[in-house]
Amino acid sequence: MSARRQWQQMAGGVVSVLALASTMAQAQAAPDGTPAAAMPTGEIVVTAQKRSQGINDVPIAISAFTGAKLADAGVTSLENLSDITPGLTVSNTAATGVPIYTIRGIGFSDYSTSASSTVGVYTDEIALPYAVMTRGVFFDTGQVEVLKGPQGDLYGRNSTAGQINVNSARPTDRFAAGMSADVSNWGETSVEGFVSGPLAQGLKARLAAKLDQGGAWQESITRPGDKLGSKNVVAVRGSLEWQASPTLDLFVSAHYIIDKSDNQAPTAYDDALIGQPTLYLPVITSSAAGNPSVDYATGNNRLADWTDDSLKPRRDNKLAGVMVKAGLDLGSAALSSVTGYDYFQRAEANSWDGWIGNDSKNINTTRIDVFSQELRLSSKDNGALSWIVGGYYSHDIMHENYDYFMQQSFYALALGIQTLDTRYDQATTSLAGFAHVEYKLGDGWRLLGGLRYTHEKRSWSGCTYDSGDGSLAGFEGLAPGAFGTYDDLVGSAGYGTYSVFSDTITANRAMWKLGVDKKVGRSLYYATISTGFKSGGFSGINTNLQSQLLPYQPESVTAYEIGTKLSLPHARIGLNASAFWYDYKNKQETNYINTFVGALAQLTNVPRSRIRGFELDGHWQATPAFSISASTTYLDAKVTTWPDAGVVGAGDVAVPTNLAGARLANAPRWQSNAAATYEVPLSDSLRGFVTGDVEQRASYSGDILALDGFTGVPGYALLGARIGIKGPADAWQISLWGRNLADRYYYSSAILGNGVFARMNGMPRTFGLSGRVTF
Repeated sequence: MSARRQWQQMAGGVVSVLALASTMAQAQAAPDGTPAAAMPTGEIVVTAQKRSQGINDVPIAISAFTGAKLADAGVTSLENLSDITPGLTVSNTAATGVPIYTIRGIGFSDYSTSASSTVGVYTDEIALPYAVMTRGVFFDTGQVEVLKGPQGDLYGRNSTAGQINVNSARPTDRFAAGMSADVSNWGETSVEGFVSGPLAQGLKARLAAKLDQGGAWQESITRPGDKLGSKNVVAVRGSLEWQASPTLDLFVSAHYIIDKSDNQAPTAYDDALIGQPTLYLPVITSSAAGNPSVDYATGNNRLADWTDDSLKPRRDNKLAGVMVKAGLDLGSAALSSVTGYDYFQRAEANSWDGWIGNDSKNINTTRIDVFSQELRLSSKDNGALSWIVGGYYSHDIMHENYDYFMQQSFYALALGIQTLDTRYDQATTSLAGFAHVEYKLGDGWRLLGGLRYTHEKRSWSGCTYDSGDGSLAGFEGLAPGAFGTYDDLVGSAGYGTYSVFSDTITANRAMWKLGVDKKVGRSLYYATISTGFKSGGFSGINTNLQSQLLPYQPESVTAYEIGTKLSLPHARIGLNASAFWYDYKNKQETNYINTFVGALAQLTNVPRSRIRGFELDGHWQATPAFSISASTTYLDAKVTTWPDAGVVGAGDVAVPTNLAGARLANAPRWQSNAAATYEVPLSDSLRGFVTGDVEQRASYSGDILALDGFTGVPGYALLGARIGIKGPADAWQISLWGRNLADRYYYSSAILGNGVFARMNGMPRTFGLSGRVTF
């Protein structure tokens, strides 16, 4: 048995034994201002059910982290939240700047901007319906909650997998200020600060800002000394809380984020490593074509390649938004109104090929406007019956230009097609009504139920155009700049012509949730059945035929789960355990169909899949000085019915294939993490601490259809550590930290351009110095 395999088994075994339960953290104020003193001592407060509750009172599998916990773990973005969250995978399965969020095997591996994620991402109760909008919102964070499984009653915007709720830190009753700074060995410097406190009687405010600069860590294979990966982020958030009267309170928050960072470049590797023939590269790199060779790299996380021109991977993105929450005390009930608006704009270049030539590169120019309004009425008393009823409305508009460059690809050399320009508009309106009820039966028993009805309408119009250089038009026998998508839909008005595709789809769907739980002391035992659905949609990819643009249908999940949240204060142990089984219908997934230029992608539905597994996570305060936290998730996620999946075969032809039994994408069978912390007094006012952690992930694939294994990601384990000093009452802290201490070569996803296989490498060994102070 190899040392690597032994290490993976040892890490997985240790975590499985130690995986106990919910992280017991020092109580803090809930995001809606409810005093932590109202909650059980030592129990973190969450708002998963749109009211403040102790985490052990909520019959949902939740991972919750305070801002301090996230900072200690080095989590600075939603992308690396998966490092400490069991069951959550975040990856870039393609090079378009769209992160792919997956919880417990439920995800949507579509790289187009227009796709809604199966994982709902909310900031201060406002939904960000498109994954591309979620980068950059992670600063001045008060708390993050990851809800696992469909939340079809209180949340419903296309979230079949679960939710990520990011709650910003709130204004404080007393004056407070603080600053934190991080410097890494790659030269990245991140500074974050805030000032908070009362402005007048009943009025308090908070202003926070973040600056993230430098840190280029990738190095060009062909141009030694040329680096990529530098950060350039400026983020500002301001918020106000106003107790306008004894019965009326307002919370207003506005944010503005500018991100001009480099994007990561993939690294090309020899496809012979995965047993593939070199189909295109002899053509691409032939001296007759005058093209440069493709330089490969494996075993070194830093090495990659890119063009040093307008297609260099980088972004120029802006996100601006405002939210207003009003609460009115009606005596026995409370009325809440939550209004949000976000504007997102980007001009972003990315690469699929990891090459200095142009096999497959793109620039996305995008604008998204999102407005949402929720109104809900909830009970206030602590009697046997509690309830929430409400309504939700949202409307968003998207426009995108997806410019694609392949001047040195097989398609350019063999067919003459050098560039493409896909342009489209999308408008979505969602309207929902919901209700959630809980009833205490006595002796610790409680029943709960929820219902949500959603109507959603989505319109899409667009196609792929000749970019003006005449290359696509020449192949198709058209004039430069013409429509480039052929209408092959028999019976349509434009059948047999090159034209714009337009369509509108609607979805009307009811979702529900039923459950029973029992409280025994401070522990909870529960069983739930819940449903969720994600509406259909359209793809924003490059197309040759209009049949590629046909809408995919809604997907749905019925989830069965049993679990426990044990609190054993005498043993200083918290233990969460849950087992789940998902019936997954019409999963939205990529398919391939035959076109004029060969097999190209189309979005479709997988008739039937199923997911089963279990999850453990917990914390043990072994002694006053020594604590251990650990978690593990096991997933068995596979397709059960898909008789006619389009798989790319020899000759670049889509071949109908029965994929029953294929594993779902981005669903590692095992995913674990563990951390141990030891604190020791250094003096009457100083404490030293040291923390060691390990993250382990089994192998997985980024694509169900990749039977040849090119999207496969081998399992890996990463080690980290932190050592530092704390002042009185944690008022200040200085620490040295390291991640991937063994400098493990690994990659989080593997992709394919037109003819170049590439990987998105993980960060090499990184270490740095952190400090933070509050006063």
